[in-house]
Amino acid sequence: MNDTKEFILKTAFKLFLLNSFRDVTMQDIVEATKLSKGAFYHYFKSKEELFLEVVKDFFLFDVFSDNNEEELNNISLKDFCLKYIAHTQEFIEQIKQVVGLDTDNIEHNVSYFTMMFDAMRRFPDFKENVLASQIKDLRKWQNVVENAIKNNEISPKMPSEFIAKIFLQTVDATFLYSINGKRFAEALEEIKKTWENFYVELGGNYE
Repeated sequence: MNDTKEFILKTAFKLFLLNSFRDVTMQDIVEATKLSKGAFYHYFKSKEELFLEVVKDFFLFDVFSDNNEEELNNISLKDFCLKYIAHTQEFIEQIKQVVGLDTDNIEHNVSYFTMMFDAMRRFPDFKENVLASQIKDLRKWQNVVENAIKNNEISPKMPSEFIAKIFLQTVDATFLYSINGKRFAEALEEIKKTWENFYVELGGNYE
């Protein structure tokens, strides 16, 4: 990505996070970047176009984008869970560095989710992209769970798809719950503990 375009996206993301799509103007963003209007509008013609690019860049991330199918076929469910937590933590730290803010700040946590919901409401295509990403994640989890069953790592009494959904929905539910007072770091630790207990209930050994 062009350095100037990336700088604009990071600047806009910080402003949208601190305020909201409605309250931030294009003039606000132009002034924050310290670019000339001509240079700025070369990349983005409207606030809507910029906002959509921002949410795509900072919300549609693949936790395991660097894993190919062979790696996912050989990873244990236990290691997959631990790696998922680690990659999510890395993403949160990346966001902190990008915007120069403490994303463990409760208000920033709320703003992060508000941005995503606002984007889904304004842009149907973005909503479809979120759904596609969720389906992709579910398939990865289900594949790992099925391999764990086949390799006798776990011995569950429920379907693999249901198990995969529980793992994934725990993430969504815990982070959404975190806006009521928990920080992202605390939410991640809670997810890890929940997964450890669920893994043991499935017949796995977490020692």
